[in-house]
Amino acid sequence: MPSRKPAEVIEEFADIVDQIQEHKDSINLLTEQKESLEWELRKISEETGLDDFKTDRINIKVGEKMVARYEPDKWHDVVKWCLDNDLLDVLQRRMTASKLQSLAEDGVALPDGIWLESIDKVSFRRNK
Repeated sequence: MPSRKPAEVIEEFADIVDQIQEHKDSINLLTEQKESLEWELRKISEETGLDDFKTDRINIKVGEKMVARYEPDKWHDVVKWCLDNDLLDVLQRRMTASKLQSLAEDGVALPDGIWLESIDKVSFRRNK
């Protein structure tokens, strides 16, 4: 079977990308509405002293959650503390490929255990 014409594939691709964006827009709107309702539930919980809400469809618990925060200008101190205390699992293991690529292009040798590799990728930019 012969391949389809590029224009045909590109148009179908654009249609799919448009649909994905529409869904993302819908999800963003729904997320905003959900956050507003969460705020309202926290207020109701505060006013009533209740932290559990139940219906036939859903159980909701209002409470606290610990989140990690740090001062950006102290990031190096945070990393040093993690290294000094053998707590590397506190940090997420993620590297920035663009920065590593820039370093490699500038002739900086990457240490053992770090490398860049090329993967196949289709990228696009909307023309609207």
